[in-house]
Amino acid sequence: MALIWLILAFGAFMLVIASVHLINAYAASRWGYEPFSAPNTALMLIPSGVLLSLLRSGVEPGAAAAGPGPAALVGGGLWVVFLLGMLVLLARRTNLWIALYAAPLLALAAPVIFFALLYRWLVTPTGAAD
Repeated sequence: MALIWLILAFGAFMLVIASVHLINAYAASRWGYEPFSAPNTALMLIPSGVLLSLLRSGVEPGAAAAGPGPAALVGGGLWVVFLLGMLVLLARRTNLWIALYAAPLLALAAPVIFFALLYRWLVTPTGAAD
């Protein structure tokens, strides 16, 4: 059973990565702008790291019983500000539907997307980029 879940999780991961590349190609051909560009993805590493630190702080025993502290509230607010800022940026440069998909995905999975794009950039021969 664990093998089936592992295969399903890998398939879902590959669908997300494929969707990133497809949306980038579509937006670049239609609007001349890639929503998952390197600067956008690198910028969204900040809120992704904040989110990971917030999730990590809730793992300690007794942390959840005391409720969120001021640092967690500031971190959550920072994450929301970055998410909304990226949503507005992408909606202005592409369209709202792409922004509604790309901004939360960048806010949650920026490290994975960044390394997938970096790998694609490194293996693409010079002059053969899409």
